[in-house]
Amino acid sequence: MLLRRLISTKNIELYELKNSNYLYGPVKYYMLLIDYRRESRFEDFPHLRGMDKNDFLPRENYIQAIIIYNDYISDSDKELTYESVPPTYQEPCII
Repeated sequence: MLLRRLISTKNIELYELKNSNYLYGPVKYYMLLIDYRRESRFEDFPHLRGMDKNDFLPRENYIQAIIIYNDYISDSDKELTYESVPPTYQEPCII
């Protein structure tokens, strides 16, 4: 999987992800990283609604990862995408 950064600002980074290692191959999907520059909150994670709010441990900095695609993403592609994310952004939310 090829991960290529297209935009990098203080709060936003945009990457294109390709299944091949060819720079000019077809783009599989895009990944948008948004750095909110604040502590995470329980409300930031809607998939944790069944969990007790008191068990939630906030992180120092909340970064949201959004995958933009126009086709179905297989489970193996989701795993490859997660492995391609830079170590500082290890909790992408695949939508």
